[in-house]
Amino acid sequence: MSLCSFHAGRCHGDPLFYVSDGECDTVAAAKLEWAMFRANMSSKSSVQEPCDLDTCYEWETCSALKKCECKAARNCPKVEEHMFCVKLTRTQRTRSMDLCSMAALKCASYQFEIVNEGVCESR
Repeated sequence: MSLCSFHAGRCHGDPLFYVSDGECDTVAAAKLEWAMFRANMSSKSSVQEPCDLDTCYEWETCSALKKCECKAARNCPKVEEHMFCVKLTRTQRTRSMDLCSMAALKCASYQFEIVNEGVCESR
């Protein structure tokens, strides 16, 4: 997609998400997985900060180079809003996490499954 088409689509309100400069890389499955996760969670974010061609969300900051960079999960504010119940793949433990922390972990390549939106049920 050309830069002009991208801007025109966004101007018309099309749900377009910036992934990277240049042609799409068919080999980078992890990059595509992150882009899809990020797009799916973007509407739930309380922060939508313009950053050059992109928009940064609550789990990201806009760098001096005008790129969205992921925060470390420990740098997310501790809030009880937009909670998710996630199952961590490595430990098989289930825990409640807020959107910022969950997305920051996903950006850092942590593998997990979203069990449900909302806090985990006590057992």
